[in-house]
Amino acid sequence: MNILKSAGEWLASRPWRILAVTVALTVLPLGVFVAAAHDLFVREVTARTVAASAQQGRVFGLVIEQHLTQQRRFVESIALRPDVVSNWASSDYARLTATLDQLRSLHPDFFGFGVCDVRGVLRVSSPPPQAPAYLGQDLTSRPWYAPVAAAWRPYVSPVFNSVRAGKPLVVAIAVPIFVAGKPSAILVAAQTLDEVAHPVYSLLSPENYANVTFVDQQHQVFGAQRGSAHIDLMSFDPAALSALMNDRPGTGRVLQIGGKEHIAEYSPIASLGWGVLIQAPSSLIGPAVWSLEKNVAVLAVMILLLATGGGALVAYLFKRWRDREQVYFAQIEGQNRELELRNRTIENANQLKTRFLATVSHELRTPLNAVLGFATLLTEEPALPPKPQRWAAHIREGGRHLLQLVNDLLDISKMEAGRLELNPEVFSVEAIVPQVTATLGPMLQARNIRLRVEVQPGLTLRADQTRFRQILYNLLSNAVKFTPMGGDVGVKALRQGDALLMEVRDTGIGIRPEDQEAIFEEFSQRSISETSSPGTGLGLAITRRLVEQHGGHLWVNSAVGQGSCFSFTIPLGCEHEENQFAVRAQEPEGLQAGPNP
Repeated sequence: MNILKSAGEWLASRPWRILAVTVALTVLPLGVFVAAAHDLFVREVTARTVAASAQQGRVFGLVIEQHLTQQRRFVESIALRPDVVSNWASSDYARLTATLDQLRSLHPDFFGFGVCDVRGVLRVSSPPPQAPAYLGQDLTSRPWYAPVAAAWRPYVSPVFNSVRAGKPLVVAIAVPIFVAGKPSAILVAAQTLDEVAHPVYSLLSPENYANVTFVDQQHQVFGAQRGSAHIDLMSFDPAALSALMNDRPGTGRVLQIGGKEHIAEYSPIASLGWGVLIQAPSSLIGPAVWSLEKNVAVLAVMILLLATGGGALVAYLFKRWRDREQVYFAQIEGQNRELELRNRTIENANQLKTRFLATVSHELRTPLNAVLGFATLLTEEPALPPKPQRWAAHIREGGRHLLQLVNDLLDISKMEAGRLELNPEVFSVEAIVPQVTATLGPMLQARNIRLRVEVQPGLTLRADQTRFRQILYNLLSNAVKFTPMGGDVGVKALRQGDALLMEVRDTGIGIRPEDQEAIFEEFSQRSISETSSPGTGLGLAITRRLVEQHGGHLWVNSAVGQGSCFSFTIPLGCEHEENQFAVRAQEPEGLQAGPNP
């Protein structure tokens, strides 16, 4: 607050300081925002460019794939023609040459045809070779021979130079010729790169020719120069090409191509082993980014103007706030003093209430014990007639109930005053549980209720044994009280991690969900039953506080008409006890009467 006061005084003393600080606090984050927006827009436009290039590459790859597939099927149909097979089988090379010449005249897009035997020796050529010695030449070194001879399947070759005049770059489609079901020859049809790539470049404008290139099986890159439809091999960095080919589709890379920065994207043509390489100049990104940044620039200028114009208003409001600050502080200080006085009054009242409850409880216990003692003697007096004995029994039960109420009030007062002390000791849970359930024997027999006890063997606990008995007795007596005649009550104790978990189940009337938390409040009986039942309304409140004072937790799961399950956990607390602490069973002693909620 002192720093704020000093800053306010420094700013308010010179109005231009507020304006300068306001503008500075606006410009700095605004500059960061504009820079971040620019970076975001560049990434967004780059991603769009890569996505468009990937889509374009897939389309062009499909065009090339369909074109070469059609050409391959055409060559396969030639290899299956009966006259071609019969002419080859009879070594009638003249007729075979005439047939290929006729096919070439009908399909001028093919550069030429040739047929070689399975050893790779050229036997037929269309058009005829310029040198007769070319016939009979060994063609096994051609890139199409080995793949076809290995599997005797059609094959589209990588780019290579033809031996014909001018040595043009061609792609060969090689198809085996079968005679009597056995491979006998290889039919080869060649197309120039111009013919191979024409279906793609016919879809582009000349200025975009250089943006689309192709890669064959041997990683040779070929394409057209800008403005020219002639296809030629191109130089490309092998490392960059390998990185592009290994990237996930749609990733893209920024490369230096021809001294200029390009965004490159590679799209594979899996069936051919080829690929399409799209190269978009990075210079195209600038206009697209600016079209997005214009709105940000306008917004930034508006924010700056608003900040500048609002500086004076901020200074005025700040001055008013400083003037009223003293008034507010004075009011708050007065309210704090009043609140402190009220808190002290409430605290004193609580202390008086606690002392009153403790005093009254102690003063009532002595006469109540006398009443209980004489009432017990009267009920055990043989000479007393039955009716007076019943009256004495009523007096005894009422006295016990009143004594329990006094004990509960005394416990509550100790808890509220923070004077309830625990005396922890190590004891056997397996021994304590039967002792507590034994005290409930008359109640169980009177209501014909079956009790089931499950205790994990060897389970020990370090806690206040008397208070542990009180916790267990309160929960069991409640379960018996609200279980109908002939019902079932169960108690279960087991180890859960480093804590003891105990469950007390009954088949009673159950508790409504909205009341399952209220039952743990002092003097609360409303959620247990719609009908009145004996009890102080303190039992569960005391039980929860005792569990929590042991470091545990108590909760209930219940449904109306389906019974209830009260569960609590208490840390075992005996993991580090020395071995000389012998754990022995304890006889029942001075168990306090269990309260009824």
